[in-house]
Amino acid sequence: NIQGWGFEDVKLYRKFVQSNLDVVRAPDGGIFHMWHEKHCDPHLPPVQYNMCLGSKAIGEASHVQLGMLAFRDLKQENERLHKANEPEFDNEQFDNMDEVEE
Repeated sequence: NIQGWGFEDVKLYRKFVQSNLDVVRAPDGGIFHMWHEKHCDPHLPPVQYNMCLGSKAIGEASHVQLGMLAFRDLKQENERLHKANEPEFDNEQFDNMDEVEE
């Protein structure tokens, strides 16, 4: 009897992995998961709560966005170091960096 968020999927996956069956996770263009709010009940056991937060994080932002959030202190320090010394970054130059000169 499983209560709370998502642990039933993990238990089912572990059963398959421990069986004689081959487990393959294959993308399927016909599968669509509609976004919905996830509520992670703080009363869940820590393992379940952390899994819920992880799932919530994946649906909330891209890896780059989450990484930039995690490293925002480093980014801000870099910006402080270079703010007075360098002109604004030219996005057009960056966009054209891959063009090959003839």
